Amino acid sequence: MSLFVVIIFSAVLFGASATLSPAWRTAQPRIALSEGALAPLVLAYAFEDGDALLTHAEPITGHIAARHREDKGHAGVFIAGKHLQGEHGIGTIVTSILEYHALIVASAWTVQEDVDNHVKYI
Repeated sequence: MSLFVVIIFSAVLFGASATLSPAWRTAQPRIALSEGALAPLVLAYAFEDGDALLTHAEPITGHIAARHREDKGHAGVFIAGKHLQGEHGIGTIVTSILEYHALIVASAWTVQEDVDNHVKYI
């Protein structure tokens, strides 16, 4: 669990996008690409690995729409608004991600029905 928090903390603090394994099957979410990486590449990378994406980059929604127009999916995107960037927002982001995780573990949600191809705002 501490690795999960450290990686999310790094992503929030430094503005990177983090990928989160669906249903958290692995204990090691990864930072995919740093801020400034091309959103289409980030979405494709996350989708190929079946990882949900955590990002501050709200403009990514345009790229998500483009993927849908091309009949391409995505493994879910969690958007933490810019107001949550930095040390002050990390608690809110981690709490929200852990709440989503709890819903999946409790079978109230499924990755396929509630995360894949969905955008969740934190």
